[in-house]
Amino acid sequence: TVVRLAEKVGETRLENAQASRIEDKIMIDECVVETVAGGFPEVNKFVHESIKKVLDEANGCFQLRVQELMHRLDREGSPLASRVLLGRSSARAWTQFSGAKKSSADGSDVCEDL
Repeated sequence: TVVRLAEKVGETRLENAQASRIEDKIMIDECVVETVAGGFPEVNKFVHESIKKVLDEANGCFQLRVQELMHRLDREGSPLASRVLLGRSSARAWTQFSGAKKSSADGSDVCEDL
């Protein structure tokens, strides 16, 4: 769902946004031009950078979950199967992620929805 949302929002350009009333569209466009240094390109850049951060976080959470499952398989007596599935690059990722659970500013687990 994060990827689909990023695909949709990543294609969005504020200058192409529509409003139910033309007066609202004019007001929003004028507000962006008058109050945001760099105008629409800067707002679009901000949106894209925000999406990249969310995707990076989601990717890290996904990788962490996969590595935790692989580690659990190792502990439960299936080391050969998990090594075959893990591969060398994933094993390095597990080393990087183990012991480094990510959490949000409020302390909740940011990976809980994966």
